[in-house]
Amino acid sequence: MPGIIRAIALSTLVALPMTVPPWAAAEEAQHLSEYLVVTGKVETLDNEVIDEWGLNLIFTARMRIARVISGQSPRSATISIRYIGHGPMLQNKRMRLRLRRSEDGIYLVCSRGGSRGYICEDKTR
Repeated sequence: MPGIIRAIALSTLVALPMTVPPWAAAEEAQHLSEYLVVTGKVETLDNEVIDEWGLNLIFTARMRIARVISGQSPRSATISIRYIGHGPMLQNKRMRLRLRRSEDGIYLVCSRGGSRGYICEDKTR
């Protein structure tokens, strides 16, 4: 009989809905709103070498937004972006980018690591 009671107790725990406290949901929504996911074409304007071998560069570019997938649309369809890479992005090719606005108003291209861009995730989350 104890085995049956344990099985019922475990199935009840599994069946309980996972609720998110309101403050956590609001915090998550605010965190997601910091990002802008868009498609568009990138025109690289300038670059700056950031290592002694010249392999990693910070690129400044202009992006013409074709579509906003998520996030708040910027006032203009053309924005300034900054990204890190070994070479410039392809010109005149439609790209999908995840952006985060910096304090100076330029959008940073976000990366999850190991690819072109800044690592924008908050390490405390």
